[in-house]
Amino acid sequence: INTPLSIYEGSLTNFCGYAALSYLPLHDDPLGYAKGMLQLYETGNTKFNRVKLFPSAPVKQAAGTLKFKGLLDLRPADQMWFLTLADHFKGYINLFDNHYNPVDENKFWAAVNYAKFNRMIRVLLNYKVNAKGSDLIHPAISDLCGYLQEQLKTGTTILYINNAYLYKKKHNTLRVSIPTHYVVLLDIIQHDDKVTMIYWDYVFRSLREVSPAFIKKIVFGVTHCTKKIVHAY
Repeated sequence: INTPLSIYEGSLTNFCGYAALSYLPLHDDPLGYAKGMLQLYETGNTKFNRVKLFPSAPVKQAAGTLKFKGLLDLRPADQMWFLTLADHFKGYINLFDNHYNPVDENKFWAAVNYAKFNRMIRVLLNYKVNAKGSDLIHPAISDLCGYLQEQLKTGTTILYINNAYLYKKKHNTLRVSIPTHYVVLLDIIQHDDKVTMIYWDYVFRSLREVSPAFIKKIVFGVTHCTKKIVHAY
């Protein structure tokens, strides 16, 4: 709660989508997040917005015991949260692996396709979500940098990206042109043929200077989130 940027997906896991959406309540409703997490720990179930989360017995047994996941080894609360979300929310990518088994956090059981990611934010966190893009095709936005600058003015913007191109790999590594990662865009500045991106990629902020063409190459989805206004009557 005191260091919201430090939430971390873990090494070699498919938890990045759950960590990315957690950025929203940690910044906008930390008290509600804390209450929900405490209830989940104390009772084995919890409720966020109108969604009731009842993790399965294998998930309850695994939460807090995951090893060899980097910083996630030392964060049982994050393990509990990510496993519960993966257990509850399903997309087409999870159809062939619906039940948790050891090390499923590294497999398709925990993976988050784009439609599932946006649905989780809408129903779980009660945000208005405007999403452009897909799992296979880049969003049809002619001036992507200008569009992102406008989105940042009115809400939180999360990018669905091809992570293999964003971070340099070995020269002989095969790069598959599909999105695999979610990051929160904090700022984007364009100067002629260069674009400076500042984004949160779990635990820390990152800064990259790239070309406009590179931005279009790595971005497969742009999710713009604004908190719905709740009126008290």
